Amino acid sequence: MGGSALFDEAMLEDPYARYARLRESDPVCFDERVGAWIVTRYADVERVLRDPSFSSVIGADASSGAGDALRHLYAFVHSSLVFSDPPDHTRLRALVSRAFTPARVEGLRPWVGETVDRLVDAVEPQGRMDFVADLAAPLPLSVLAGVLGMTADPGEQRRLKAACDDFLLPFGRDPATLTAEEEARAARAGEVLAGTVREALAEAADRPGSLLAVLSGASEDGDRLSREELFATVVLFLIAGHENLTSLLSNGLVALLGRPDQVRALRADVGLWPVAVRELLRLVAPNQFVRRVAGADVRLGDAEVRRGDAVLLVLAAACRDPEVYPDPDRFDLTRPRQWPIALGRGIHYCVGGPLAQLEAETVFARLFARLPGLRLAEDHIEYVPNFNVRLVKRLPVTW
Repeated sequence: MGGSALFDEAMLEDPYARYARLRESDPVCFDERVGAWIVTRYADVERVLRDPSFSSVIGADASSGAGDALRHLYAFVHSSLVFSDPPDHTRLRALVSRAFTPARVEGLRPWVGETVDRLVDAVEPQGRMDFVADLAAPLPLSVLAGVLGMTADPGEQRRLKAACDDFLLPFGRDPATLTAEEEARAARAGEVLAGTVREALAEAADRPGSLLAVLSGASEDGDRLSREELFATVVLFLIAGHENLTSLLSNGLVALLGRPDQVRALRADVGLWPVAVRELLRLVAPNQFVRRVAGADVRLGDAEVRRGDAVLLVLAAACRDPEVYPDPDRFDLTRPRQWPIALGRGIHYCVGGPLAQLEAETVFARLFARLPGLRLAEDHIEYVPNFNVRLVKRLPVTW
């Protein structure tokens, strides 16, 4: 393919139509501008996710378009759970998973509910809110900050949110398209996050029940996370744990409000909310794609992928593959109850997935119970120019 089939401004509003065309006409195609094979069919995406010959390690090529100010931002990925392969990944996951046991996650349910109620209490008398600014953005960061044992000050959390947004700039777009001002913002964000994490780690010993204390003390046969690994893990939780959930909540609400019959069914049977959240994860796929590198020559679909080639797995396209999900654009509470590929497969299955599921269930169940007249206040929805994490800029709603 000579030009780029993906990642232009025109696809921000509706990437799924573009994914569908690619999946039908050229499901494994090489994009010269992106410098990677674009994979959109479910069977191919799942195969690569499970194949240990494809590496998750991001090399120098991934930051080749970045300016000097951004080089150090990519350094953290080499200590990150997401961007590692066995045996490093096996070791890191064993340590990190101790902080996300089913009992520990389930124990957060009452506190998450209290946090949701507090945020709704603040806006309910107004009869309207910006769902992104008033709930979808502050909730995940508030929960994560509390779980990690970090600051509960709303002003500091807004500062942390802004830093996370700016830090994501070179990871959700081609770095070569960033302006000098955006590069500077991303670089400053890295410094803010580094300082925040250093302070939190220094105080972890004084907060023995916090997730940060658990991570700091995580041990497997005497092994512990290094300072670099701790930093990378906390940054990953802060960014992936709140940006992806903000995306799921905002895009999920848009999907639900456009399907009043499904909302009525969910109000009639609140036990369906776990099923609904899994279907929303499939339908709106917060993390639209992940990157892999071929460790050997392999035939993928009709393409010959060579060792060292970059591969972009479009999870959002796989989630709407009609070969796996009949009538894939339909929100369907009767689909088989499997975790959608949006959370990954194999050894890189999202370790924070159960917490995201719990938070989303709690938000939607309480929101629709408390605000029965909830509806969109505007028809047009504007998106942040980030092609990886699909973020709504603002979402005015009324009731």
